[in-house]
Amino acid sequence: MNFDQDLCGAIEDITRRTDPNYVYDSDEEMTEWEQEMKAKARANKKRTADLLRNAMKRKGTLHALYTAVIDAKNHNQLPEADDQGNLTKDEKLVLAIKESAKIVRAPRRKWRRNRDKVEKRIVHNNLWAAIFGVLGTISSAAQQELVVRNVSPASFWMNVFKCSATIFTVLCVHFVYQIYWTNILHRRLNTFLRRGVPMDDDVPASEVFKSGWFWLECVVCVLHCPPFFTSEWANESMSNIVVYRIETLMCSWTVIRVYLIWRALADYMIQDLPSKHNIAAYAGIEFDSRFVLKKMLNSWYAVFWIAGFFNLFVVIAGYVFRMAEHSHSCLFEHSSHPLCSKESARTWIIFGREFTKENDLYLLNSAWFIFTSMIPGSGGNVLIATHFGRCVGAAAVLCGVIIASLTTAALGNLMMVMNMSNLSCPCLFGVLPSRMPGDF
Repeated sequence: MNFDQDLCGAIEDITRRTDPNYVYDSDEEMTEWEQEMKAKARANKKRTADLLRNAMKRKGTLHALYTAVIDAKNHNQLPEADDQGNLTKDEKLVLAIKESAKIVRAPRRKWRRNRDKVEKRIVHNNLWAAIFGVLGTISSAAQQELVVRNVSPASFWMNVFKCSATIFTVLCVHFVYQIYWTNILHRRLNTFLRRGVPMDDDVPASEVFKSGWFWLECVVCVLHCPPFFTSEWANESMSNIVVYRIETLMCSWTVIRVYLIWRALADYMIQDLPSKHNIAAYAGIEFDSRFVLKKMLNSWYAVFWIAGFFNLFVVIAGYVFRMAEHSHSCLFEHSSHPLCSKESARTWIIFGREFTKENDLYLLNSAWFIFTSMIPGSGGNVLIATHFGRCVGAAAVLCGVIIASLTTAALGNLMMVMNMSNLSCPCLFGVLPSRMPGDF
C-alpha cells in the first residue's frame, strides 16, 4: 500500500513539475529528464498559441480552431470523457471541431460532401464503365471473327485480343464497383441535405457487396474467354450435333454488356434539367431510368429514339443469331472435338429433310431474319435448327411486340398534342400550349 501511494505521489509530482504553467522555487532541484520534458511542454504550448494567433489573423476564428484542434490531436491533448462519460460544454465543442477537422486534414475528401461533384463522379463512372464494357465486347467479337476465318485459337493475334478483353473486363468491373459506391454516397448526401441526418462519408466495401444487383452485374461483366485458353462445347439439337467454340459462346455473352450504355445515355438526357434537386425534394420525383424512358417517349423525338433502339437491336441480335446458327465449330479447320467425326455433325436432318450443314457468315442475312421476326414477317422463311437460335428468335419477336406498342403509344400522344395546339379557343385568345411533350 505504501509503495502504491509513493508511486502515485511520484507520478503526480512529475506531472505537476513538468507542467509549463508550474512555478517552482529556485532552490527546488529537477532532474535532467524533468527539465527536458518541461522545456518540450513549454515549446509545444508556445507553438500552439502562435499557430492559433497567426491562423486567426489569416483565416478567421473557425479556421484557427480547426488548426488548434489538429495540432492538439497530433500531441494527444484532446479532452476525454470521465468515468461517467460526461463532457463539459467546452469539451463537446472541441470534440465537434475534431470531427470537422477530419475534412481539413484530408482535403481530397471534400468532394464527398459536395453533391455536384459527387454527381459528376457518378456520370464519370457510368461513362467509363460503358466505354470499357463496349471495348471488351469488341475484343470478344474480334476473337469470334478470327475463329470463323479459320485462324488458330492459339495464334498470337487471338491471344492479343483475349488479353485486351481481360484488361477491359477488369476496368469495367472496377467502374461498376465505383458506380455502386458513389450511388451509396449520393444517397447518404441527399438524406443529409433533405433531413439533416448526420452523414458518414466513409462507404465501406461491405455496403457495396450487400447489393444483389452488384453481383449480378459482376457475373455479366466478368465472364469472358481468358488468354491462352480455348475449348469446345457440344450439344445435341433434334438429333443433330452442334459444337461451339468457347470464343463464340463468350462473345455472345459479352454482348449483354451493351446495357451499360443506357446509364451514360440517361445521364446525358437529364444533364440540362433545371432545378432537378428542388423538384426531386418537393415533388418526390426520382430522376432514374424510368423518368428518362418517359421523357424519351413523351418528346417530339420519340419516334427517332424508338427507331434507333430498333435498328440497334436488329444489328446486335442479328450478330448473336449468326453465332448461334452459323458458327458450327466442326466446319472450321482447327476443330478438334471428337464428336465432329460423326456423320450427324455435318449432315443434319430437320423435319425429315436431310441437308449438309453450312455456315452462312453473311451478317445481313441474319439481320434480315431478326428484322422480319420483329415486324413480324415470319422470319424470312428461315428454319432455325438450334436451341440457341430459337432463344434469339423468341427474344426478337417479344422485342418487336414491345417496340410496336411503344411506337403506337408515342404517335398517339403526339397526335393528341398536335390536335390540342390547333384548337380554336386558344388561338382566338392568342394562347398556345404552354407545355409540350418532353418539356419539364
